[in-house]
Amino acid sequence: MLKLIIASGLVVTVCSFTLSFLAYFGKKDVILNKTYMQASAEERKNMDIKAYRKQTAIFFFLMAIVSLLNTLMYIFQAPFLRYISLVVLIIAGVYYIVSKIEYFLL
Repeated sequence: MLKLIIASGLVVTVCSFTLSFLAYFGKKDVILNKTYMQASAEERKNMDIKAYRKQTAIFFFLMAIVSLLNTLMYIFQAPFLRYISLVVLIIAGVYYIVSKIEYFLL
């Protein structure tokens, strides 16, 4: 069971790092942001695409770090990594909320 947890944690970590990389450096027509996806074609033309790409990339990067810390916690049996992971998760949540407010005010 532990091997399955570690393997799935590594898969999630790799996927999150990949999505972070693709969101920032990938194709210009792929934006993994809920606000952008729900906007109409007319609204999308007026949006600052770089800001949404940056927000998505940073958020996925922070989620990859959380997943990596949780996986390392199981590998090394180090419970203190759970608290570091929780701090990174809180930082990701605060960043997401602040960046959403910032983009709506622009």
